[in-house]
Amino acid sequence: MTEPPLTITGAQIRVGSANLELYVYPDSRTREREQRLLDKAKYVSFDAATMQSQPTLIYNANLIAILHSRNDHLRERVSDAITAGPPQPPTPSTP
Repeated sequence: MTEPPLTITGAQIRVGSANLELYVYPDSRTREREQRLLDKAKYVSFDAATMQSQPTLIYNANLIAILHSRNDHLRERVSDAITAGPPQPPTPSTP
C-alpha cells in the first residue's frame, strides 16, 4: 500500500467496515518530514467533527494513519487509540 507522496510502503487493515492505512517510520522526525509533504486539503483532521468524505489523517510519534470512514464514532475511537501514546508507569503510592 502506498500513499503518494509518502516514500514508505504502508500496511492496510480492516477496522469494522473501514480501511485503515498504517505507515510506520523509524522515528518521529522522519514522520514529521513526510507528513509535511501531504496535501492537507485531501484529508480531514482526526479531531474535526465532520461527515466529510475525505479520509481522516491521524498521527502520533512515528506513525501516520489514514482512516477511510465517515463514521464519527469510529473516527474518534481509532484516533483516541492512536494518539493516546504508550502506557504510563504507575505512580508511586504515598505512605
